[in-house]
Amino acid sequence: MNIKEALSRIVGRENVSDDPEELDAYSRDHSLSPPRRPSYIVRPRTAEEVLALVKFAGEHRLPLVPASSGVHFHGGTVPSLGGIIVDLRQMNRVLGIDERNRKVRIEPGVTWAHLATELGKRGFMPLFPLTPHPLKSALTSHLEREPILIPKFEFGEPLLTTEVVWGRGQIFRTGAAAAGIGEGTGSIARGAFPHGPGLDWWRILQGAQGTMGILTWGNVKMEILPEVNKVFFMPFADAADAVELMYRVGRKMIGYEFLMLNRMNMAAILAEDWFEDFDRLRALLPEWTVILVLSGGPVRPGERIEYEEEALREIAAELSLPEVRS
Repeated sequence: MNIKEALSRIVGRENVSDDPEELDAYSRDHSLSPPRRPSYIVRPRTAEEVLALVKFAGEHRLPLVPASSGVHFHGGTVPSLGGIIVDLRQMNRVLGIDERNRKVRIEPGVTWAHLATELGKRGFMPLFPLTPHPLKSALTSHLEREPILIPKFEFGEPLLTTEVVWGRGQIFRTGAAAAGIGEGTGSIARGAFPHGPGLDWWRILQGAQGTMGILTWGNVKMEILPEVNKVFFMPFADAADAVELMYRVGRKMIGYEFLMLNRMNMAAILAEDWFEDFDRLRALLPEWTVILVLSGGPVRPGERIEYEEEALREIAAELSLPEVRS
């Protein structure tokens, strides 16, 4: 039996490809990494199929490179040793939304656009990084430790527990998920607590780009979708002054999204036409811009924004800043 036939027995003939055009498409991403064609592309649909692929590749000493979406920027999905691309886009289910613990369990093929839509139906939102590509895997963004925009939740980190297939062909669950993930576990946490068992597996897997194992799902944090938002843009010439404002606002725990951008990044985000708009915007924008979004939830949203705006204006007065405007 040749390799393609063996792979077809695992994931189905329709989910295996060695078409040259497809192989070329998977040979590069949006990074500067040198391209390299894989030998095969496989598209599993379940954790059991991923496990079978890992065991097969281990027995035949074939490199596996997991890819969770069609949008990659860091060279992690370029098959530098050739081998087999494991395209996880068909594993795109939202497996469960836990409103009490404010977490959602997702497969690696769930994109930011898909996740935002599904959570929005229940009155929740994902914890977004800055301007994520709508077709990028949400789980991949968290594994790559892309900073989220709501800093008061950042220190707990958005990625909680995971299920991973190790390279030796074992399925492992990290943190509280090792004891179960459903209502029948008897645990209120239901797989939310990320630490343990034993080593800190939770962080070992982050930033590994698939070298430690292939994740088949992850529990990630979510937050209540605001009813009302009020956005403040605060310009600064000196980064130290902007940082001091951010420290003081952070201590008062006001606002949701909160970030600081230099003029180049701000211009890159705002430019609708790169060649015409970017240079003009970069010349017009201040050296630094602090962006703060005040948000009101389902209970008295207007009152919340009102007292948070008052606190922001008090901080601005203490620092002798110009009047802040939304």
